[in-house]
Amino acid sequence: MDIAEPLLRKAKAKAALEGKKLKDVVNEALEDLLTSSSIFDDPKGDLPSNAQVDDVGRFRIPVLQSAKPGKKRVSRRLLKDLELNEDVSKNG
Repeated sequence: MDIAEPLLRKAKAKAALEGKKLKDVVNEALEDLLTSSSIFDDPKGDLPSNAQVDDVGRFRIPVLQSAKPGKKRVSRRLLKDLELNEDVSKNG
């Protein structure tokens, strides 16, 4: 395993201050990282409620339908209207 020198120095200092072995400090840090609530547990995490994430954590991008594919121009007004409609549907 290749650990960046500044990070390794911090880990060694922490181990020395706590009177622990370096491997124990690294194991504890990994354990904390991997057991804490994260995107690994809930791919949607703190994303908006309308975010679409598939089973393997990939985001689905919304697509605007167009009568002339490749020619859709989205004005600021249209985006604002879409956001307003979304807010109304969420909040009633």
